[in-house]
Amino acid sequence: SESGHWYAKDGEPRYTIIGKNGKERATTLRDARTEGLVPSVSTILRMEAAPALERWKIQQACLACVTLPRIAEESDDAFMARALKDSQEQARKAAERGTYLHGLLEDTVRNSRLPFKASHADAAIIQPVIDWLAANFTGYNWSVERSFATDRYGGKIDLHGASDEDSVVIDYKFKDGVESGKRLAYDNHSTQLAAYANGLGTPSCRCINLFIDSVKPGVVVPHEWSPGEVLNGYKAFELLLSLWYLRKGL
Repeated sequence: SESGHWYAKDGEPRYTIIGKNGKERATTLRDARTEGLVPSVSTILRMEAAPALERWKIQQACLACVTLPRIAEESDDAFMARALKDSQEQARKAAERGTYLHGLLEDTVRNSRLPFKASHADAAIIQPVIDWLAANFTGYNWSVERSFATDRYGGKIDLHGASDEDSVVIDYKFKDGVESGKRLAYDNHSTQLAAYANGLGTPSCRCINLFIDSVKPGVVVPHEWSPGEVLNGYKAFELLLSLWYLRKGL
């Protein structure tokens, strides 16, 4: 994830710096002020509430409460703290799984073959995505994990493709249980893609979210945003960006 990340004006990621003690550490707001860094798209998006994500977190906490056994003489506060930690652990594992699959997909597109470390089960999840790209974007040149920066924000894009006719920005969303016909795409997704498209200087490029089941092989559901939705998404992003700068005093 690029949440909380910073970028130099030339587009280079500056997620970490070398501190005064000579050790590497995460870049802070103070560092950004000193070095003229800009925030990531995901940092800006966090200015807006994410109801679906919050609902999922609550559900995980509730699930932990009803499945964890109580310890003898354990207080309610202690039990709730333990249940919360358990629910966060489940979220961490889900995030790690998504990050791992994301890396496999990145390596596969970049090298035109599945990495040797990919298991048969993982390959069954990744290969259908590669097949979908080949079927829908013949003749495109791909840039993987492309970073960029404007005067006010930066980011790193999962996949950017260009042909003689048009270009496309694609963002992967790995999810445990992707159901076709069920709502998967939300306004914040279009806002993210619109920020990427405008950050590259190609506001009219195609913007697609690709929802990929991280458990069930072969489930790949694309959602392409209309030009009007992308335009509105960028308008929303500009408002969030202004609010972020106002709150941070930059």
